[in-house]
Parts: sequence; structure tokens; C-alpha cells
Amino acid sequence: MNLHKIKQMVVDGDMSKVALRYLIECRGECEYLDYKEELHLQNDHNKADFARDVLAMKNVGGGYLVVGVRDKTWDPVGLKNPFTHDSKQLRDVVRKASGLDLAIDVVTHNIFINDIYKDFALIHIRGSSKTSKLRNNPSICKGGFRQNEHWGIKDGEIYFRRNDETVRISSSELQNLILELIEQEDKSEIEQQKSEPSPFMIEDGLYRILPTEYENFVERADLQENLKSLIEGDARIWIINVYGPGGVGKSTLVSWLANHYYNTRFDDKVFDGILHLSAKDTQLTDRGIKQLRPTLYSLDNLIDNLLFLFDCADLVNEPLDSRKDLVQAFLSEYKLLLILDNMETVKDGRIMQFVSSLPPSNKSKVLLTSRLRTSGWEKPLQVSELSSAEVKKFLRIKIKEKKLSLPENEDTINKIFKFSGGLPLAIEWMVGQFALTGNLNDVLNQVPSQDSPLLDFSFNSSWKVLSKLAQKALAVLSIFDDAPTMHLWSIALELPLEKVEEAAAQLIEATFISEKTDKKTNEKTYHALPITKVFASNKLKEMPEAELTATIAYKRYLQQMELVAAEMQPFSHLFENFGVTRDTEKQAIILARRATSRAAEFDDNGAEHLFKDALDTDPRSTYVLVQYGLFKKSLGQIGEAIKLFEKAVSYVNKSSGFYVYYNFSQVYDKVKDYRLVEFYLEKALEYHNDYLIARHQLGVVKSRLGKYDESIKIFDDLIKIELTRIPGPTDTLAYAYKSKVMTLLICKKHEEAEFIRKEAINRMKEWPRFEQKIIEIQNL
Repeated sequence: MNLHKIKQMVVDGDMSKVALRYLIECRGECEYLDYKEELHLQNDHNKADFARDVLAMKNVGGGYLVVGVRDKTWDPVGLKNPFTHDSKQLRDVVRKASGLDLAIDVVTHNIFINDIYKDFALIHIRGSSKTSKLRNNPSICKGGFRQNEHWGIKDGEIYFRRNDETVRISSSELQNLILELIEQEDKSEIEQQKSEPSPFMIEDGLYRILPTEYENFVERADLQENLKSLIEGDARIWIINVYGPGGVGKSTLVSWLANHYYNTRFDDKVFDGILHLSAKDTQLTDRGIKQLRPTLYSLDNLIDNLLFLFDCADLVNEPLDSRKDLVQAFLSEYKLLLILDNMETVKDGRIMQFVSSLPPSNKSKVLLTSRLRTSGWEKPLQVSELSSAEVKKFLRIKIKEKKLSLPENEDTINKIFKFSGGLPLAIEWMVGQFALTGNLNDVLNQVPSQDSPLLDFSFNSSWKVLSKLAQKALAVLSIFDDAPTMHLWSIALELPLEKVEEAAAQLIEATFISEKTDKKTNEKTYHALPITKVFASNKLKEMPEAELTATIAYKRYLQQMELVAAEMQPFSHLFENFGVTRDTEKQAIILARRATSRAAEFDDNGAEHLFKDALDTDPRSTYVLVQYGLFKKSLGQIGEAIKLFEKAVSYVNKSSGFYVYYNFSQVYDKVKDYRLVEFYLEKALEYHNDYLIARHQLGVVKSRLGKYDESIKIFDDLIKIELTRIPGPTDTLAYAYKSKVMTLLICKKHEEAEFIRKEAINRMKEWPRFEQKIIEIQNL
């Protein structure tokens, strides 16, 4: 724990997610930091305790209360319930208990910690950074609060933080305690500086360059030239984003560039200086994943590094705005190359705000690397995986470096190319593992294993920041042998296209997948590297229900392509087909889809809650009303289902008519009210008469109602349509023949039924795929 750093965060008023994560990871309390598992302010006793903590921190210059961390054990358990107190309420509590009006702010953050997203509240108490003000003008309680109680606050009391405790002190103690605290803070800073060697390999004038991660740089001429052109190009564009998947060589490329400019600074000077920082906090080694200390983690840290570069270390305690102004002046005076590596690891959005808002006078360039491509970065440069030829070259260099006897034949190169996906990091790891084991097959078998450090290092950090939807979409992508279309992907996920497009956009931005468009058909497909699909497949195994439902849906699609396409047509492209334009209705449909998923997981209470939220969002959505009605039908609550469908009928339009009436017919089919089944099927077919399954169902229900002639006419029409279909009939032909024969038998027209049965068998023999259906008709 660095007291100086926490004090600086307090002074800067840093309430970002990065600040919260740092405070949690301190795993210990101090004068400026206190943990609370929960914050209850319902009674006066708790209000007095809270006010004391706030006053104590105010008197040491300010501090933080982190709610959601267990005291003493420092376990980040997160908030059990939503945090309901806002900044004004907290100030009011302190004012009531102490008679003082103090500056208190609170935010809640949802962060990924210990493999799960958790909510925390971060309370910031502002104070003075000036020692003289702390010593001479402390915050003293006024008026008193419940003074007759032993836990009350008395008029004139002074509270102070001593180490990790809130204590009551006298005014005479204050000055000595302040001086002791300043000494501790300075000692903490000095000790940390002594214990941490400089992270830079080059410290020369205005050059601070991190060590390279390679012995021999493998040339990638096109990439190198493109990067130099972007860096040395239009001075009005000063941000360049080098992006690509983890392990593809982004850090290596920018490290080469930094050393290239350093080594040519006298002959062909491009920059006056280089500051090279990295947010990388882990490194893949032959022995597994190694933890690193990042050199970039927040805006304050970036600004301070720039001040150190320009020999202004004595100014790091100035207010942040003053430091930013000074740094902007330096960047306008000097032509600096600022390299910020592994930006996807940094969550402090102020860094991008700072570099993107540099003034017009700026002469410097900012080079970012990230696994993400964000539209806000002016000049993107994608780093792709190595080609087969580049893998061969890279492999030879690494084998020579480690002096290995790994064969360099085509078979070996092809295997490594296949398992690595052309990622340099993966190849280097494989070579390192071969050096340890001497068995290439064992190494290759390690790659797809669920505990593979290679997969963990390359993908897990990006995986953790994906939404649940994007995670599921990527996992399900692994079931496809070939790159799927959006339509096929949505079928496997059982989600509307809009949701899958949303997930795909996230996955493309995070460089998990790429989108390719066929120039002839204009059809888009979604591609992932083989190694990415291995990682996705492992994640799918952790989602057994998703794996099962996706696999079943995909196989059903392949086996019954035509039938499913016809059956699902009214329900695909929901927003387009329903003519949805209202944002509220779109939100309601998304909620309803989530509710349907909950119902599939047998979480009926969760589904009920989501359906009600959906109707609250848009009570006129026919899709929501129908889905909610079908859910009620599945629970056997037919009366409630009918009420929902009756509401849906009142909002029917041209786009939704078939969908509403067809599903309404299925509700009455559940209770065998065939008269109303017939009525609503006929209404549905007024909107979509080409839906043959519904026409067949209408024929069956008319037969049950004794309307045999009408029933047989429907079956004859279906048979005629199917026999003239190109390139051949669907299963509807067999269903229509079978139903016609059964209807004739019910009418006791046995001879005609036998004639139609033989006709059906003879006709269907023309298509071998009807073999099983013919047996069924023979057995009638």
C-alpha cells in the first residue's frame, strides 16, 4: 500500500473504476482508506458512527470509504443489495450528526473481480492537501448529537484517523499527529521507490523505453512501413491505434518502432523523445502466466510519468488540472512519441479523453496498442496473424534461439500453424514447451486443454469484459465447422438478429472474430481463428444448457432446412417483420426474449418478472403479449393466456396478424376447443396464406369438427402445391396425404381411402427420402 499514492488520489478526487479496483487491491486500511461490508444509516447509532468516520478522514486531508469489502479480512464480497444512498443523503446524515456541511460524493461501480461482476460503492470525502490548514483549522463538531448516549457525538469533539482506526483526539494532539502522518506518507513513498527498480531499459535524456520482449525481431516489412508512414504522416492526426487479437505481435511491433527511432535519433531525427509505457499486468512464460507490475494504470500515473520525463518531479503533488496544463505545454513544445501499450487493460477513460483533446499546438504523436478497435481513434492499423510463410520464418528463428532439434519439415510447420492460428505468442509458447518436454505431440495436445495457460493468457482478459450475450455468442460459434452467416448464428443462439448483431459488434471490436463479405452474393460470414474456436469451445463446455440448445437448434436446422425455414419465417427478423419503430417496443422485445430464456431454464419466477418489465416498458407490443401468453399456456394458466392474446389482437397490424392469430389458435388447441382453433387459424391465414403448416393444421381441425369436405379440399390443395414444387416436395406432402387418408377413413369411405393411400405410396416412391413416411402410410 502506498500512502502517498492514495493521498494523491484523494486530492485529485479520483472516483473511477480504476481507483476503486486499486483501493480494493490494497487489501488493508489506512488513514485515507476504510472498508465497510455494508452501510446502514437507518438509526441514529449508525449515523453517528458514519459521521465520525467522515470527520476523521476530513481531518487527515480526505479519504475513501469502500462499501462491499469485508472488514479485517478485506474480502471483496460486493454489495448484497442495491446502494440506495446518494451524495446529498450522505451529506445530510453528516450535517445532522455533526453540525458540519462537508463535501461527500458517492458512486457505485460494477467491476469484474474474482471471476464475477460485483457492485461496490465508493464514497469520497474531500479535504485539504495543505498541512497548515489541517493543523490550524480542523473540522470540529458543532451542537452535538444524542449527547446523552455513550455513542453520541458531543459539541467540540475532534475526530482523526490513526492508522486504520477512527479516534477522538484533543486539539493539542492534532499538530503532532499531522506531522507523524506526513512522515509516514513520505517514508512509504521513499521505500516503494527504493524497492522498485526502474522499469525502463533505456533512460537517456528524453527517452524512456521499456525492455523488448524478443531476442531477434522477425521482420514484417509491410506492417513496419505502414506504421512508420502513419507515425510520420499528417501532423493533424496524432493518435494511431495498433489493434489485433492477443498474442499477435502488437507490443513487439511498437517496441521495435521505439528502438528504431532511438537508434536513428542522430542520423535522421524524427522525435525529440519517447515515453514508452505499458498496462500489461501478466506475461506468458514457459512456466505459466507471470504477474507483472504495469507502468500505465491511470491518467494521474501517465501525467506524473511525463512530469518525471521532463525533470519536474517536484510538481507531482500539484492539482491534476495544473499538471495536465503543464504536460500539454511540453507536448506542444517538444515532438514526443508517447507509446501506450495494452490499452484494453486500462479502465481509466480519462486517458483517452486527455490524449484526444490535446490542443492544436500539439507536436507529439500518441501510439496506442489494444485488442480493441474503437472508432474514436483516428488512424487504425490492424495487426493480423502470421501467414504460413511467416510462421515458417518465425519458427526457424525461435528454434535457432533456443538451439532445439525440432524438425522444420512441412508437416511440423503445418501442425504448428494450425494449432497456433498464426499467433506469434502461441508459436513461441509451443517452442518453449517443446524445449521442456521434447515431445511436439504433447505440446500440441496442451493447446486445446481447458487449463491451457496459452488460451488463458491470450483470451481470458478480453473474455471477462464481454457482455454475457457476447460470451454466449462466441461460445456457440465454436459448434460451426464453417464460418456461419448471421441468420444461421441466430438460429443456433435462438435469439433475434438484432441481439446477435449486437454481440457480433462486440466480438469484432474485441478482435475475437472478423466479418467477411462475399463479393458475389454480398452475404456476410463470421470467422474466428482455429485457436480462438478452441478457446470458445472450452467456454461452451462450461455452459451445458447453451451447448445443448445450440447444438439441437443447429442440427434441427440442417436436418429440416426447408420445413424450419417455412415454419420460422414469420418469426425471424422480428423488428423488420413487425414493423417495430418505437425504441420502447424494441426494449420490451429484448426483455421478452430474456424472459423466454429464463423460462427455458425453468426459472419461472425470473421469467414472470421479466415479462412484467417488458409490458411495463411497452404495453402495446404484440410480440411481448404473445410470448407472455405462450408462457402462461405452458404453465397451464389458460385463462390468463387468453387475456393476453385478446390484448394482442387489439394491436394487430398487417405485419403481426399471422403471428398473433396463429399462436392464439395454439392456446385453444391446448384445451381442445377446435371451433376456436379453426376460427383463429382462418384469421391467421388471411395474413399469410402461404404458410403450409398452418393450412395443414386447419385441415386437421376441420376434420375433427366433422367438416370433412372442407378438410379434404385443403389437403388436396396442399398435395397439388407440393407435387409441383421445384426441386421437389417437402414433408408437408406426406402430412397432407396421411391426413387425407385418415379423414376418409373417419368418413367410412374405405375404398377411396385405400385408393389415396396407394396413390400416396406410388407418388412418394419417386423421392427416396420419403421411405419412412411411406411405411407410416402403409400402416394406416
